[in-house]
Amino acid sequence: MTPFSFTIQIGAESLSISGSLPDGECEVTEIIPLLLKIGEEIVAAAIRQAPPATTISCGPGCGACCRQLVPISLSEAAYLRHVVLPQLPPDQRQRVAQRLSAAAATLASNNLYEPLLQLPLETHPERRQAIGLRYFLLGIACPFLENDSCSIHPIRPLACREYLVTSPAPCCANPSKDQIDPLRIPQQPSHALIQLDAADTASSGWLTMLIALLTEPAPTPRRIPQPVEFLKTFLTHLLRNR
Repeated sequence: MTPFSFTIQIGAESLSISGSLPDGECEVTEIIPLLLKIGEEIVAAAIRQAPPATTISCGPGCGACCRQLVPISLSEAAYLRHVVLPQLPPDQRQRVAQRLSAAAATLASNNLYEPLLQLPLETHPERRQAIGLRYFLLGIACPFLENDSCSIHPIRPLACREYLVTSPAPCCANPSKDQIDPLRIPQQPSHALIQLDAADTASSGWLTMLIALLTEPAPTPRRIPQPVEFLKTFLTHLLRNR
């Protein structure tokens, strides 16, 4: 493994991060845990810099946001399919499969599967928002949600980590702009990884989480010839999104 360390400026805080990467070529899924760690560190810094008396409303038992569309990078899609799902206990994996089957049936009966599949190609914000609202109103819970709590919380996607609110939790059941006060994350790793994936794959770089879990064949984890250069490129995108 190749050790690394770097310092990035997150708002008013200099954040030092260290870790290690594979020495040579590897699958992108081997790098995702490191990017999740970076995302967690950045979100923690954003929470520390929130105005005094700010309270994060999100927590166990509050799963309204887990019924919204979640955009994830192609790399995270491969990680979910090839790492997260296979390592679940058999009984939980069966429950997830049942929820996915029910979700697919709901999408099909509401003519929403194809719009979700094509959503990354939609360029009009209003149409994208309309599709997101249609999905939310169906009440389809994330297949990893159990008892209104995330069952994969330590390895949940970057976008899930970055979505925190300071408005009262019940407001999330009606996620309009005048109801929700999201915590500002100065740099968003989820966007940086989507941009990196888009450049590397000549595509939009993302899928909705549900489509990533339903689509067949499963997204293939691509090979990363130089992990250190991959991390450098990720950080370039991250710091560009100030």
